[in-house]
Formats: sequence, C-alpha cells, structure tokens
Amino acid sequence: MKKRSSQLDHDEYEHLINHYLIRDDWHAAYQCSLEANNEFTDDGEFQYQHGSICAYLKKFEDAIKWLSMSLETGLDSFYPASFQLGLIYLTSGRMEEAKSAWSALYELDNNHYFGLFRDGMLGLVENNFELALNKIESGIKVNSDFPSINNDMEIVLTQINGALDSNKHVEKHYDSVKAEIKNG
Repeated sequence: MKKRSSQLDHDEYEHLINHYLIRDDWHAAYQCSLEANNEFTDDGEFQYQHGSICAYLKKFEDAIKWLSMSLETGLDSFYPASFQLGLIYLTSGRMEEAKSAWSALYELDNNHYFGLFRDGMLGLVENNFELALNKIESGIKVNSDFPSINNDMEIVLTQINGALDSNKHVEKHYDSVKAEIKNG
C-alpha cells in the first residue's frame, strides 16, 4: 500500500475542493483536486471533478485526460462526465470523438436531460437550429440536478437565438432588395 504524503483524508479533500469552488477560487480548487488525485489515484469522482475544473479553466487537453480516466472507473458521475467530455470534443471540432463519448447517454430515457442536451448540440452542429432550441430548452426544463450545465446551455440558447435573429434580419433585407428590383 502506498504511503500517503498528505494529512488530509478523502472527505477532507472533498470538503476543501468544494469550499474553494463555492468561493469561486478555481485555481485553488485546481491545486487541491490535483493533490487529491495524487493521493487517491484510482478515485473516479476526484478525476471527474478535476477534469471539470480543467474544463472551466480552459485546460481542455487536461480536461479530456482526466474525464477519460474517470469514465474508466465506473464512477457515480458517469453520465455527467460523458456529457462533459463529449461537449469538449464537440467544441474542439472533434465530432466523431464527441459522438463516441456521448454513446453512453443513449442508455438513458429519451427525455433525460443529458440525452436532450446531446441531441440539441448535435442539431446545432447540423445547423438545425429549431431542433437544437427545442431539445436544449426541454433539457433545461427537466434538469434540476446540474444548474451549472443549465447555465452553459442557456448561453448556447442565447447564441442560437442571436443567430436566428440575424438570419431573419438578413432574410428581411434580402426580401426588400428583391422587391425593389422587381418594382424597379
């Protein structure tokens, strides 16, 4: 058995990391979760949490590494880790890897928020904005477990609505130009 170098036990690390996150001190949370992972090398929950912190800090390759490791442990946070890993891949332009990461989400009920968010994000990539809006809005309505994911999805909704408004403005302008030419 490996001799631990820290005086903190598992619960103390968990409490301390959460304390830093509540205080919005992401860099201290990062350092503490890294130390926790060094002490508890096979703990999928610590790996997941560290991967999530890395993602927040935009350390995406590290996030991919830690989230991938967490998925191999059969952790309680398996579905959130799958969703987050897929989202990182998707936003990095790695569509096939995103789909692979999200494959586990098909085990969930059709109306589970992770499945709805997945389908909305895939609709967005395919420029099916109406589908994306519908799925993401539905996911937000049923997700009471992960408010931070709802916040991220609200940002996506804002961007979709902005794109749709812009398209409507362009179409309206194009229609008026066509009418002027026709009447011209």
